[in-house]
Amino acid sequence: MPDNSSTSSAGAPPGTAVPADPAFSASAGTELVATAQAVQAVDADVRDGTVQLDEGSAEALIRSIADAQALVWEMHDQVAPQLETELKLGDNWVARSISRRLREVGVGDDGSAVHVIREFLHVLKDVEDVVRQAAEQIRDTDQNSAASISAAGRGH
Repeated sequence: MPDNSSTSSAGAPPGTAVPADPAFSASAGTELVATAQAVQAVDADVRDGTVQLDEGSAEALIRSIADAQALVWEMHDQVAPQLETELKLGDNWVARSISRRLREVGVGDDGSAVHVIREFLHVLKDVEDVVRQAAEQIRDTDQNSAASISAAGRGH
């Protein structure tokens, strides 16, 4: 299908693609990119040892993240099939164009609502991984310290 990005959906001839709304995908993408970058920065701080997290706090965070993931998956599972359904707005090229465009915004390309929801789930997984890594580092440090103290107490 040709891309008539300079033509509005009402003026598009039948069978032409209606361009994605850059405002939706840009704002959602910008926020997700900023969030992913913040997660990467915290991940780097965790690896450097500048961010530390006790096990109790880590477990509470992981539970909260799991709750958020469950809610987002539930929302995804509810809206994806609904957004996939083609609307029957009429049997003319304008109605078909509008229906096609609404479906594309919902489940189409990288700027679609469903894609943004999936990307958000990836960001939540990254956050969970960072928290788990921070907890493991503290657990390893505690175990190493305990072993060192034990060895020192035995005179080694």
